[in-house]
Amino acid sequence: MQDYNPSEEVELRLYRAMVQDREDGSYLVTLNTSRGPILGELYVSQGSKGAILWSASGRPGPSNPRRPAVYSSLARELADEGITSLRLFFRTPGAEPGPFEECVLDILGGVSFLKGVGAARIAVVGHSFSAAVAIKAATLSDKITGVAAIASQLYGTYEVERLAPRPLLLIHGLDDTTIDHLASRMIFDKAGDPKEAFYVEGAGHSFREKPDEIKEILRRWLIEQVGPEASQDT
Repeated sequence: MQDYNPSEEVELRLYRAMVQDREDGSYLVTLNTSRGPILGELYVSQGSKGAILWSASGRPGPSNPRRPAVYSSLARELADEGITSLRLFFRTPGAEPGPFEECVLDILGGVSFLKGVGAARIAVVGHSFSAAVAIKAATLSDKITGVAAIASQLYGTYEVERLAPRPLLLIHGLDDTTIDHLASRMIFDKAGDPKEAFYVEGAGHSFREKPDEIKEILRRWLIEQVGPEASQDT
């Protein structure tokens, strides 16, 4: 299958961002764009130069059972460690997110927002379909400084070598019956350095069986990539 290759006519312009306080201390964000509004949840670390964009289908609110449950809890915890997080929800989630190119544009719009609020280093985290979207977005924008791809599909990743020398983290459950872990192994083989891969025994597609394990892998890698010490070098 041929990989997605955007035409020059496909673009998204970010007009303005609307931010609304929430009771838990986070913010509901609406990014008004030329292709419609993008919703997000923002967890702010004041003065932070490092940020994470967590790409996801669905809508703000309770965790989607199809993606790892650690997203919101880890976003809150990392804000206390000097890292801002934006949980970005695709404009076209539906039963299945897509089209692929629209989701790539959503990530690029979210990255532009984070740059606009002062982020110097931005890591993008994606799961399944969103993981491939994150990889593709990073091959199109050098504003993305690293990608963590969890249980990634293959489609959209065929130019993953263009991500180097920016770091890539791959995580896949060995008991994943939705996308075989061989997909991540193939992505790893094609990617340039630096790269890391973890294949978690006993974990399925959404890692509900091993939430603590995926959380610690992500925490360590994200702090290394966009934590306060990493951002000092930017």
